[in-house]
Amino acid sequence: MTDKDRFISLDAAQVALNQSLVKLTSQLEETPEKAARGLSITLKALADLQSHRDAIQAREAASEYTRYEDLPPPPPDEVRKFRKLFNKMVDAKVEARLRQIGQDKGSS
Repeated sequence: MTDKDRFISLDAAQVALNQSLVKLTSQLEETPEKAARGLSITLKALADLQSHRDAIQAREAASEYTRYEDLPPPPPDEVRKFRKLFNKMVDAKVEARLRQIGQDKGSS
């Protein structure tokens, strides 16, 4: 199960718990002790759900890539920036080499 699948199932659980909260608040006048216990349990479950979601996000943010193949693809703007810088460096190297060749021919 991927983290995306986990978030989808966590979202479904949160919806179910929210529906349970609505139902329990409507029962508060009829059976206050039972509804209060249910509210307490449901609120604790929602807090646990949020802490679980935070743990997944923290683990995802802290994931370390050890192989090049594991890296996510770079954003398109970073690719453009890299290509621009790379071409600038290659052009400077080619121009320097051409100047050196021209100086070598001029001195011989």
